[in-house]
Amino acid sequence: MRWILFFFARFLYAEDPLDVARELLCSSLPEDTQFTSLSGLTNKSYLFTAEGKKYVIRLPGEGTERFIDRSAERANSKEAYFQGFSPTHAIFFDPATGRQLTPFIDGFKGYEFEEFYQDDLVEQIAHLLRKIHTSSLAFKNHIDFFERMDRLGLYLQEQAISLPAEYLSLRAALQEHLHLDCFEAVPSHGDPVPSNFALLDGKLMLFDWEYSGLTDPACDLAFLSSVMSYSKEQEEDLLRYYGATPMSLLREKLIYFKPIVESWLGLWGILQIVCCNESQKDFFKTFSIVRFKRAERVLHSEEYGRAIELLTPFHKKGGRLFRTFPIDPQVPLLAVFPRLSDRVGLTQIEFGLWICPYCGILNPMAKRGCVCPSCPLK
Repeated sequence: MRWILFFFARFLYAEDPLDVARELLCSSLPEDTQFTSLSGLTNKSYLFTAEGKKYVIRLPGEGTERFIDRSAERANSKEAYFQGFSPTHAIFFDPATGRQLTPFIDGFKGYEFEEFYQDDLVEQIAHLLRKIHTSSLAFKNHIDFFERMDRLGLYLQEQAISLPAEYLSLRAALQEHLHLDCFEAVPSHGDPVPSNFALLDGKLMLFDWEYSGLTDPACDLAFLSSVMSYSKEQEEDLLRYYGATPMSLLREKLIYFKPIVESWLGLWGILQIVCCNESQKDFFKTFSIVRFKRAERVLHSEEYGRAIELLTPFHKKGGRLFRTFPIDPQVPLLAVFPRLSDRVGLTQIEFGLWICPYCGILNPMAKRGCVCPSCPLK
């Protein structure tokens, strides 16, 4: 069995886990050291024991150096570990190759895919993501799905893989909304899929920070919703558990990110066709087709058009959101601040706690939505 494992390791990754383990940890590892293949798609990981201790060695997947910043991964993983968001950290990490050696964590609980439909777990996940997004994690890199897709697309073309017309059409359509400037840049995991969550000593944590960086909070939420194929009701529950309000625009941002995430997943699926063995090729072909179709469906939906319409007027300034719009003299805001009445016209109103970012009306109950009956954020 071990020679079969080594054959696939050499075929797919051109590295023998025993050779790498000897190089990274102990040159005297015996020839009969047992390696157990662990689950994982982007990379290949093996569990082994050396001198009575368990370790996990990771060999990077083919082509991943083209769209994963390994230096950022090393820095972000370390940050996440020391702030209590990750259960382990690398004792050896080579940013040039992506090879990594970590201690194996005994006693953690992994999750099955189906468990991510349970309300209590979804609530815990939403709270964890919010803690990460509002933390002091000092990430330096930004998550840019468009750049990532372009890099992966170029790699696939270099492997003589033609990019599907569906993807090229999606990429061009998504490009039209790159002008939007209403997104935050907060620490984010970037890949919150079921296999990356673990419960350790009663605390929910996240593994694998290779896709992490700074982006809008809605990106992680959209990624989880897309991977899990959440229904509209389940998506609303996720937003509610996260603490989103109608006036936070988080719902609209999540809708904006969904076709981007789906397009990325479809393209990533094509990479797996290149790397996987023959028995898995049909699965990943179907996977990619489904993801591209779902991206198209969202992109052409009424809710996507409405989300773009709501997000377009906003822009960032000094880390805060503003919207430029004409002020109506009848708006209650002017009754509270009458000195603004002589500035009627195109005016910038700060996106604050009490003022609706869409219509400018003063809202004493802002967390429940705008009090204006005609406002889309009511």
